[in-house]
Formats: sequence, structure tokens, C-alpha cells
Amino acid sequence: MGENTVLVAGASGIVGYNAMTYFEKLPNWKAIGLSRRIPKNRTLSSSNYIPADLYKPESFQPFSDQLQEVTHVVFAAYQHRSNVSELVAPNLQLLENLVIVLERFCPRVERIILLQGLKAYGSHLGPFKTPAKETDPRHMPPNFYYNQEDLLKAHQDKVSWVIVRPSWVYGFAIGNPMNILMSLTVYASISKHLGLPLRFPGTKEAYTSLMDATDAQLLAKAIHWALVTPECANQIFNINNGDYFRWENIWGKIGEALDMDIAAPQYIPLSTFMRVKEPVWEDMVQKYGLKPYPFSEIASWEFMDSAFSHGYDSMLDTIKAREFGFTEFISTEKMFTKQISMLRQERYIP
Repeated sequence: MGENTVLVAGASGIVGYNAMTYFEKLPNWKAIGLSRRIPKNRTLSSSNYIPADLYKPESFQPFSDQLQEVTHVVFAAYQHRSNVSELVAPNLQLLENLVIVLERFCPRVERIILLQGLKAYGSHLGPFKTPAKETDPRHMPPNFYYNQEDLLKAHQDKVSWVIVRPSWVYGFAIGNPMNILMSLTVYASISKHLGLPLRFPGTKEAYTSLMDATDAQLLAKAIHWALVTPECANQIFNINNGDYFRWENIWGKIGEALDMDIAAPQYIPLSTFMRVKEPVWEDMVQKYGLKPYPFSEIASWEFMDSAFSHGYDSMLDTIKAREFGFTEFISTEKMFTKQISMLRQERYIP
């Protein structure tokens, strides 16, 4: 079997970082990360990274030899803006320019994966039909997911595509604006350091709503499956862990994994209360021998406030992926236990 080479656009984010680490371990696969900044805990010597700018396709010219090898592409790049209308132009431009790069430098590309998420179903607008199915109709635009999807469909005669829609993604990454795992465990660690119990800091509605989650490494497996399975061409798949949960039922297990007592939920706007905790975190880094990442990059409090005020059911139907042959799963409780153990062992948290 010949070697495959996957180009991961957005390699510093949760999805991209975990896809890189997954593919690097696979036999007969090579991973090339595309990111304007190299992930904080990676170096150019340990992985192949192309520090080019998707807003400047000409910046890829010096890397043309590497790009000739690319057979598969994972597009997980994202540019954040303050409202849904402003998100369309920059994120569509990213994908349009990637298509230009592929046509110009990557003659061997067989398939491209586009990452979407719950917002494809309007989760950001309020309660939506759950469990959400891939065949559910679009909501009223704008939604940059739809623009990107239509772009890939317009080029499918040249390169096949697969759209993968995970739920809330949990996994390790540094400097990512949408990282629940790191923010949650840093919040918990600071609480413990201050002698406080672990309280759910969100709304009552969020505490009791029915949710699902997607483990970042499980998602990487799904991406691999979607890239190499012929029947997946030009299809959309929801991906989650395979179960559903309520924070009220799993919060105690998170406390156990962190060796913390649990107290009653109490609404705490983390973007206000945690923003001033940088000196506390710096003391903790020294006291517990933690890896010295900047406090501003290790957690995202605004995103946490949003995630923990999500006061309605948020669930994906994943039957289609199973019918097409993806049968991997992990209990969400086990996911939290595994990920927290890794963060403690690697000294990201005490």
C-alpha cells in the first residue's frame, strides 16, 4: 500500500491538532499541518507544518514540493467574528483559497473533509429539532457553513468531499478560542487551589438539559474513516460519542476525576470572575510545576460562559454514520476521566 499524505488546515485548533496526532501514528500516512502559527507544544522538527497564510495563496509557492504529495485534506480552519453576517466572507475566503491551492499545487488530492458542527442546525439561534439529522433543512441564512458546503458541491466533479458535523468537541489544544476541556479544568483547578468545591458555574437550564459530546480523538478516527471509505463520497455525517448526558448527572464524576468535592451549582460569569485570576494561575504554575503556557491562551472564558448557558437540548442523530460503517464510540463519562487524567499526567493542570 502506498503512502497517503493528509493536509490538515487549521492544525492548531482542537480538531486539527488531534487529527495531526492521530494521523502521525498511522502506518502509511504522513500528516502535514497548515497553520500560521505552530501549536504551542509542537515544533517544526517533530511534525511537518506549512506556516502559510490561506488568505494569501501565493504564500504556498515555497512549499510546492511538499504539497505535491497531498492525497487527502482536512479543512478545520476558522476565523472568528462578532456576528453571523461577518463570519461568512472571511471563512468562505479561506475555503475558496484552499481550493485554489489544491488546484495549483496538489494534483493527487482524492478527497476533502469539511468540518461543521451544531450551528448547521441553528443551535446558536435557540432550541432546535433534536436529535438533529443530516437531512434536516437549513435555517434562514447567513450561515457560513452553507456557503462553504455549496462551494465544495460546485467542485465535486474534481474532488469528492465529506462534511463531518461533530457536537461539542472535547480535547486538548492550547490557544484555541473554543475549548471547553481546558477552560473547565483550569476553572476547577483554580477552585481547588483556593480551597473551594467544584460548582457548575452555568445556568440551571444548562445544568439539566440533555447534551452530547464528541471526543477529539474519536472525531479523528471518524475523519480517517470518512477520508478512505468510498461510500462516504459527497455525504454528510453527524459524529458524537454515542451517548447523551446531563451535566447534573456527570458533574460528580468530573469532581471525582479531579479529586474535588462537589457543591450546589451557582451561576458565575467566568469571563468576569476568571479574567482576574492570572496571578493565581501563575502562582499555581510555579507551585505545582505546570507547563508555563500563558493564562490568556490556556482557557477561553467567554466561550465557557456561552457553553454553560446553553439552556436547551443539544443532540445529534448519528445513525447515518453507523449505517455507513463507522461504529466507534466512547462513553462521555469515560472521555472526561481519560482526558482529565492526561492533563494531570502531562502537568497542564495539578
